[in-house]
Amino acid sequence: MVGIAAELLLDQKPSLLKVEDATLPDIVLGQDNRALLGAVVVINNTSKPIRNANMEARLNEKVVRTPLPTIPAMSIRKVGFEINAGDILETGAYTCSLDFLLGNKVVDNQTLSLDAREGTTHYKQTFVSEIDGSIQYYGVAPQMDGGSPGSALFLSVHGAGVEAIGQARAYQQKDWGTLVAPTNRRPRGFNWEDWGRIDAMEVLDLAMEKFQPDPSRIYLTGHSMGGYGTWYLGATFAGKWAAIAPCAGYPTLMGYGSADGKIPENPDSELEKTLLRASNPSNVLELAKNYAAVGVYIHHGDNDRVVSVNYARQMRGILAAFHPDFSYYEYPGGSHWFGSESVDWAPLFDYFKWHERSPDSLTHTIDFSTANTAVSSSNKWLHILQQEQSLAYSRARLERDREALKISGTTENIAVLGIDTRDFYGGTRISLEIDGQELA
Repeated sequence: MVGIAAELLLDQKPSLLKVEDATLPDIVLGQDNRALLGAVVVINNTSKPIRNANMEARLNEKVVRTPLPTIPAMSIRKVGFEINAGDILETGAYTCSLDFLLGNKVVDNQTLSLDAREGTTHYKQTFVSEIDGSIQYYGVAPQMDGGSPGSALFLSVHGAGVEAIGQARAYQQKDWGTLVAPTNRRPRGFNWEDWGRIDAMEVLDLAMEKFQPDPSRIYLTGHSMGGYGTWYLGATFAGKWAAIAPCAGYPTLMGYGSADGKIPENPDSELEKTLLRASNPSNVLELAKNYAAVGVYIHHGDNDRVVSVNYARQMRGILAAFHPDFSYYEYPGGSHWFGSESVDWAPLFDYFKWHERSPDSLTHTIDFSTANTAVSSSNKWLHILQQEQSLAYSRARLERDREALKISGTTENIAVLGIDTRDFYGGTRISLEIDGQELA
């Protein structure tokens, strides 16, 4: 159960700032810090909306005024603002003063502390999310030598109650890649589904643009709820990763959260069937064949009382039936968290180093499943574009022969199937045999 704390505040100002839940960047020396982004909560205690307000951020005598969006009556809103830290040249803590202005009148003032760090140490990076325009951040464990285009990139998703920067700091810096940790919107967030899923993939895109890694060396890992996130994101976005490594994870949220640990089967009513089908995209047990596209390293303490090691053993058994390249390790005596080795486990990263994502041009067999094409519809050159029954499992098993100019296979619950043929010679005629029907 999530804890809730209440606080009664009397004789408050009509409008004020709350900085306890601030989203703040680190000042990373050597980067362009003239337009950093932060966010704080504004409280409007009045019966009228606040319009045309501004925030002035003063840091080291540099002042930036940011227009604020409308704050509805009797509400709170977290708003973004800009900070100019361009003349900060030394590490340390710096005080930033915030003035909340209505017109030219300062109605509240608060101070914040920002840390200036070398780019060779762990740091926070803020950005404007394209999801909702809010200010979000991700944690970074930079590559030891400063990084260079063509290195590896590790996406690490945190457990329940863990801050993204705390997740990043659990890892020692690597000499062959950069690690980034998205927020999931909150330390608990959305279990890496829904908004959490979108947040994770948005941060991955931002990190790809910023660090310019080798696209064949993108890795996914996480702990606890993030272990589940690794199973879920790994199956949902099959073909994107070179390898994944769930640590102390459970395979399904429904199974982990239910009283008996079982996913309901054979519901009685149509309503129950509909509700159960809505959970299909989260059921990686049914999407497990998608892991055949990536290397998998399972890491779990054998004395874990929070997430039973039986979940890891369950997935080991499922993978053993078809996966040619997975590794499994139970840490002797390991509890749910047994120090940084719970995530920063050297053999796990060695396993990553041995794996690269195979290019689409060299992938000739694909077995891909999805339950929601709006979220997950493709694996390399195969695209499931429309389902016959929404949110039921759709599956395509296709093989292609570039010499024989033929693609063949079977499908389930697919109304429209897309196949990328750019790896064939232009102008050639390709034979298709799908579900026993031949098409030219």
